[in-house]
Amino acid sequence: MHRLAYAATIALASLMPAAAQDTAAGKLHIELNNAQTIDGACQLTFVMLNKTGTTIEKSAYNMAVVNTDQQVATLITFEFRPLVPGQTKVQQFALPGLACEAIAGLLINDFTTCDTAEGPSPLCETAIEQSTATPIAFPWNLAID
Repeated sequence: MHRLAYAATIALASLMPAAAQDTAAGKLHIELNNAQTIDGACQLTFVMLNKTGTTIEKSAYNMAVVNTDQQVATLITFEFRPLVPGQTKVQQFALPGLACEAIAGLLINDFTTCDTAEGPSPLCETAIEQSTATPIAFPWNLAID
């Protein structure tokens, strides 16, 4: 009886890493790749790479735009197109009335939508990895002296 239980435990343990790898082993990479002021609006370019193994059909992030005085200038929600595993996507958003030079950082304030084929998912929050290739901090963090 104990041998059967031990064998069942070993069999289940060998399956668990594969299941975990399929759903959450990878990251959802979001890079702020470029920021240019065009016609009085800061145009932000994001590059996203979904390595989660799950198609994210819809994702939206409420972001705080922090100015160079370290104050929140505005809150805005960016909605991203579907993100298929292994594909790199580029998406641009304009911030009218804000020059990029006046933005110190972006902070994801809330994960408002993250939908997969199975329905709402925490994946957009739990697997996210943020980076920047610009002078704008992403993620921005409050500096406390």
